Amino acid sequence: QGPRQWCLMRRVQTQGNKVASAGNDGIVKLWTTNLSPSEKKEIKIGNGPVSCLAFNQIGSIIAAGDSTSQIDLIKIKPGMQIISQLQGHQDIVNTCVFSSEESRKVVSVGQDRTMRIWIWQHKEVEVLCGGFLLLALDIQRSDSTFATGHKSGEVKLWSLHEMKEMQSITGLHRQ
Repeated sequence: QGPRQWCLMRRVQTQGNKVASAGNDGIVKLWTTNLSPSEKKEIKIGNGPVSCLAFNQIGSIIAAGDSTSQIDLIKIKPGMQIISQLQGHQDIVNTCVFSSEESRKVVSVGQDRTMRIWIWQHKEVEVLCGGFLLLALDIQRSDSTFATGHKSGEVKLWSLHEMKEMQSITGLHRQ
């Protein structure tokens, strides 16, 4: 019996016609819902397990964070191709999301207790916070606000344009 391969992440593209999955083998797999999984595209990224996946708004790029602290941006067509590598986290990337404004920005949080906003075409990065473990991240469709979830159970709301914390909500969840 060989080593077991786990599917650690999966995402369905907003329009619902593309599915991406990845696992501890470091391979991102993509297929459309009208094809069988055997007709998938795939690409190997990094040197470790994939820890997060995100589609951009139009479904043309996938962001894949990994356990080696890197985020690979993968262009889907014509074939799967890495178009940019975002490096800066010092530990596992917990989650990442694209902004909707032409998919110019990627927001990520990691085990290194930082949140980063990347303007990926220029490899610019803004480090917003540190000191607490960020586990979850989501962004509002209007791109003005994103939310982070913390190990402490706290939820914070952030302004993407001003790049600062707007509100902290405590007591929602217990450790």
